[in-house]
Amino acid sequence: MKKIYYYIIFALLITGLGSFFLYQQYNLIQNKAYEELKISTSVYLLDKAGRLVNPEDFYSADSVSQNEVFGNLWKSIQSPEVVRIKIWNSDYKIIWSDLSELIGKSFPNYEDVEEALDGEVELEIIRGNLKNESITERQYVELSEIYVPYADNDGKIVGVIEIYQPTIILRQTIQEDFYKTAIPIILLAIVGYFIIAVALRFLLKSKLL
Repeated sequence: MKKIYYYIIFALLITGLGSFFLYQQYNLIQNKAYEELKISTSVYLLDKAGRLVNPEDFYSADSVSQNEVFGNLWKSIQSPEVVRIKIWNSDYKIIWSDLSELIGKSFPNYEDVEEALDGEVELEIIRGNLKNESITERQYVELSEIYVPYADNDGKIVGVIEIYQPTIILRQTIQEDFYKTAIPIILLAIVGYFIIAVALRFLLKSKLL
C-alpha cells in the first residue's frame, strides 16, 4: 500500500513542477509576442504617419485640415486587422477618431497615453466592454490597444496614435509557439516519470529484500 502512496506523491510532484514550468513558459512566449506586436505596429504606424501627417497637425486649430489629414491616415491603415483609431494631443485630448463622437473628449492623466507621451509604446489587452470608450467594440471578444508616440523633427513628442486590433492572429501565434515548446516538455516529462517510477520500484523492492 505504501508503494502506491509513493507513486501518487511522485506523480503529483512531477505534475506540479511541470505545470509551473509550462505556465512560466507561456508567460514568456506571451510577453515576447506582445513586445513583437508593439514593435511591428509602431514601425508600421510611424511609416504611414510619416508620409501623411505633420507634427503641426496635432495642435492645429483648423479642424477641417485635421479631419482631412487624419482621415487619410485612417484610410491608409483601416483593415480587418485595424478596427479603430484615436489621435491624441499632448493635452490628453482626442483630436480625431473614426468614431466621431469621441472627437474633442479629454481624459486627463490617462495612464497609457501618459506613458506614450513619455516615449513608450504602450499595449493593453481589453476583453469585452471594459472601458467606456470601447463600448462600440462589443462585437470583439478581445482587442489590443496600442499607443504609439509621434515626435517632431526635434524629438519632442507632440501626440499619440492609438489603434485597436483584434487579437485572433496574436493568440494563434502565442498558442502555436507554446505548443512547440510544451509538447516536447510533456513527452520528456512522461518518459522521465516512467524511468524514475521504475527506478523507484526497484529501489523499494531492494529495501524489502
